[in-house]
Amino acid sequence: MSEIKFRGKRVDNGKWVYGGSIIKFNGENGIFYYMPKERDKCTTEEDKNDNISKIDGNFYLVTNVCQYTGVCDDTENENKIYKGDIIKFTYEDEEIIGRVEYEAGSYIIVSNELSDGYISFLKLVDVDRDYCWIPSSVVVGNLYENSELLVV
Repeated sequence: MSEIKFRGKRVDNGKWVYGGSIIKFNGENGIFYYMPKERDKCTTEEDKNDNISKIDGNFYLVTNVCQYTGVCDDTENENKIYKGDIIKFTYEDEEIIGRVEYEAGSYIIVSNELSDGYISFLKLVDVDRDYCWIPSSVVVGNLYENSELLVV
């Protein structure tokens, strides 16, 4: 079963927060509930301190809300892929760069480099029990901070 996780960019400092639930949502803005257990996954003391400075208890005001797709990239770090991520992957022996979107009940990758302009995750994802990934893929950025990576 897929984890239901979100990320959002904090309005107060522009840093991403991960792993909570969206309490109130309007378009791409929302109030993000921070799950304290995520603090343990922080790698530096600075990250830990940043993750406990909240606007009100366990809540953050966030923008650019993105949901986790349930799929990871094919790197050693197994980066989780979120809606809005830009990923590089191989399809039919071609290296493609595209952005992750959610359309008509399915996650897709949108790219001008694809003949139809998009491809469904269903055509790309490999599964091993509870782990799903896109072979030969890597998250290279996201739509909100790295849109220049997309081919126009």
